[in-house]
Amino acid sequence: MANTPDWLIARPIAHRGLHDATAGRVENSLSAIGAAADRGFAIEVDVQLSHDGEAMVIHDGTLARLCGSPVAVDDLTVDQLKSYRLGSTADTVPTLWEALQRIGGRVPIVVEIKNDDPIRPDHHLVQRALEVIAAYSGPVAVKSFDPDVLMTVKRLAPHLPRGIVADATTDPRYYGHMGARDRFVRRHLIHAYRTQPDFVSYSIKDLPAPGPAVLRTFFNRPIITWTVRTPQDRLRASTHADQIIFEGFVP
Repeated sequence: MANTPDWLIARPIAHRGLHDATAGRVENSLSAIGAAADRGFAIEVDVQLSHDGEAMVIHDGTLARLCGSPVAVDDLTVDQLKSYRLGSTADTVPTLWEALQRIGGRVPIVVEIKNDDPIRPDHHLVQRALEVIAAYSGPVAVKSFDPDVLMTVKRLAPHLPRGIVADATTDPRYYGHMGARDRFVRRHLIHAYRTQPDFVSYSIKDLPAPGPAVLRTFFNRPIITWTVRTPQDRLRASTHADQIIFEGFVP
């Protein structure tokens, strides 16, 4: 039985918040998260683990792109991370709890549990993210590229809506050291019989695709597609998906 609440696809989902660097709102910052919540959009954020075991809202495994420092997120404590500014703004990397408090239950949030090492998923991050979410009363779903992460969520928080993130598995940075069999399983969602995702988050550039179509058509699992940026993306999403994760415009 799927655990797919109506709120999950009721509103477009702001990719890493309603970010706009020209307006001083960096992705995954409290400013971007707050702007999305203020406009009534659902929000998608990413989490990585700090050195002292906290779930931090940031996409990359290092601070290079957003803060100009090559240091790894998991080499820094929360206090150390807070000493870096996101771009030229006053924002710092928020904890997941800070992000949830900024939303305050007004809109749904989808938390992507990152795994920069697909061979060895960090279940400490999964456990900490679930602890934080358990203390929050607003609408939350989680998702991950990694089927093993979903299995951990299924075991520890079976009633929490969980989704699999997937694409055509062509990116060598992430899939380069995976065998053809593992890429096939992920691309076509063959693992769904054991992970039992409540929704699928599939790349817009790779839709339509057989795996998402089967789960959507025969198992009533909604497709939430990422990342929609253009009119062409929106047109494709209108046919092959139930909701969009967007950036660069306001739908």
